[in-house]
Amino acid sequence: MALSKLNNDSFADTAVHGRRNLIINGAIQVAQRGTSDTTFGSGYSVDRMFLDQFSQTGDFHTYQQLSSDPPVGFTNYLRWQRNSGRTDTGAMRIYYTGESGYSDGIAGNKLTLSFYARSGSDYSGGSLQSMIVLGEGTNQTRSSWANGNWTNQVNDSQNNTLTTSWQQFTHTLASAAGNDVSQHALRFVWTPTGTAGTNDYIEITGIQLEVGDKATPFEHRSYAEE
Repeated sequence: MALSKLNNDSFADTAVHGRRNLIINGAIQVAQRGTSDTTFGSGYSVDRMFLDQFSQTGDFHTYQQLSSDPPVGFTNYLRWQRNSGRTDTGAMRIYYTGESGYSDGIAGNKLTLSFYARSGSDYSGGSLQSMIVLGEGTNQTRSSWANGNWTNQVNDSQNNTLTTSWQQFTHTLASAAGNDVSQHALRFVWTPTGTAGTNDYIEITGIQLEVGDKATPFEHRSYAEE
């Protein structure tokens, strides 16, 4: 039987492989502290997501893990809002902080953040700012980077215009990460104005941070793995 010459191109690996997403619980699947709180001040909500409002210490907020109307391909999303009637106008913030051991592959490379977000019908916050934070050191804390105190900290920000419909946003680092970067974090922030209405909120899901200069399809992982 004659041997045929194989075309090596037929073996080209064009698949998008897993373990790309550097964010844990980016699809808002896991909520071990509870799926909602209508008298929330600041702290962790759904797993890994720390919420607060600048200069506000009272329990005047609501967070919810919802599933009634997610973007296509997702089951859950996070809602974060001032309670109706509140006049506090400090910045509303969502934080994510990754451990050093989960930042392998970042050093020396571009990074791209992608996420889905929309606003409520009474939203008063203007642009939603996304921020990618990088630093050196070992397991430095959220409060440390929030105050700009990570070792050789770099903040890369982008303003995103929300509507009441789901949109996917992408945010790529302006330049490659430094060669000694060992930790990453994210922040989403908006500044409300006036008196909060019933639907003065943002909703977010599908949060993915990955090595490279473009967004790839969201890497879904099982609930157990997250």
